[in-house]
Amino acid sequence: MRRAVPFLGVVWGVSWGQAIWVEKAGEHSAPSFSAQVYRLSAERWVLFFKVNLAPWLPYVFDTTLSVRLQVQTKEGIIAETLFTLPAAPEWSGSIEGHFPERLAGQMTILYLSFPDAPGGVYHARVFWRSGYTPIWVEATSTILDLPVRLRTQSGETKLAMPGDSLWNLVFSPAKVDTTIPPLPYVLRSSKKSRLRVEIGCAWHLRGDTSTVFWTCREAPLPYAPSKGSSFTPSPSEWNTAYRLFSDIKPGERSDRGMVYLFYGLPPVRLHTPYQEIWVYPEAGLSFHFVWKGGTWELIRRLEYQSIWHRR
Repeated sequence: MRRAVPFLGVVWGVSWGQAIWVEKAGEHSAPSFSAQVYRLSAERWVLFFKVNLAPWLPYVFDTTLSVRLQVQTKEGIIAETLFTLPAAPEWSGSIEGHFPERLAGQMTILYLSFPDAPGGVYHARVFWRSGYTPIWVEATSTILDLPVRLRTQSGETKLAMPGDSLWNLVFSPAKVDTTIPPLPYVLRSSKKSRLRVEIGCAWHLRGDTSTVFWTCREAPLPYAPSKGSSFTPSPSEWNTAYRLFSDIKPGERSDRGMVYLFYGLPPVRLHTPYQEIWVYPEAGLSFHFVWKGGTWELIRRLEYQSIWHRR
């Protein structure tokens, strides 16, 4: 169960009175509510989301249920809308609405609730795209399975494969920096730089370069552990890092992915729209990430060097 914990005062750089979401290990790997946002015009947006409605069904007295969607930024709740969903255990689909133009380029939290049910507020973190996209992808993950399911503003659904005329019309190859990131000493054994490589399986929607869609399903290349270290992540752990933490970098090469590969999922994770803190109580460790430049960047600390030498 996820819950919001209000912290008063400035804690980890969080503004006064802002809610910090606390999650236990594994919760975010199968979220009850996930969403993506696409921009059609200045204030017209499409939200594609998947939600587990099963906990709310005992409180439904009709074939539909009215849910409330709220958008929170650093300024607080800045937008709210109501819509109806069918009374089913799970629902996924697209909802079109009007939202403030200033959301473009921002990371926010969406709150989804059913007013007739006690508690049970879901939340999902989303990035509001700045470019206009007449055709959007209906997928619950940024790692796409082929063929890609697309929907147009007229409601028409199309399936696209790389090389199709429609694919080339909608997608452009994304120039992705796949360099091993300059992580702190705790996560790397050499200061030797790696060559930058562009991979042909990352694509983004035309008119929107803010999100990379990872269509590769091949196992990612492993990152060599420190010389003399006995630590070797399993293939399933590499794939999990790739699946959970891909953004502008492949997941296993992102800051969060690298921490996951060395320490596993955090027993406690605290987050706001712009910050994450992974806490490992037994090891006495915490890692602080901030949303910057389209990825979650680890705040480096010199203490990580001594932690690495103790491994």
